[in-house]
Amino acid sequence: MGSVINSVKSNIRRILSANTRFSNYVVATFGDPYVRRVIKTRSITAVRNFLKRLSARGGGDCPEYAMSGALDAAKSADSNSVMLLFTDASAKDKRRVGQVSSLAKRKRIRVFTVESGNMCGKAPEFKQLARKSFGEVSRLRSGTFNKTRRKRKNQLQRIPKKPVGAQKGSQRQ
Repeated sequence: MGSVINSVKSNIRRILSANTRFSNYVVATFGDPYVRRVIKTRSITAVRNFLKRLSARGGGDCPEYAMSGALDAAKSADSNSVMLLFTDASAKDKRRVGQVSSLAKRKRIRVFTVESGNMCGKAPEFKQLARKSFGEVSRLRSGTFNKTRRKRKNQLQRIPKKPVGAQKGSQRQ
């Protein structure tokens, strides 16, 4: 678990460094038990400081409260956002996938999930969330994170300026 969270933190820092498109950030954590930890900021430094304070607690148990974390992040996120969800476990609260996908659809948030580890077996809830939010699920295997990060960066750069489902003539905020 510690190596997974360190890898996620490292790669979020890389994504932040490579970012040229987004200026608002929401970072949320999840685990078991679920403790709401969400920040919303325009400061990359604040995100980096938040990441520095994160550490693995417990570990080894599956599943986790991923949908609660995603729901809290989506509530804080601006409309027309992109959410990157990193997880190594299925969602203990998968019953909330409908709430998360409805909010993501209403706010036009595209959810991209990066899975790693054994995911406690199968985790179809992330594919369902991706499908309903026009996102995608990627599988991270050892040594492939940089390739996945490049793919994510390319996908983010191809996101149309006009939000998904926007009316003709409307503009992005």
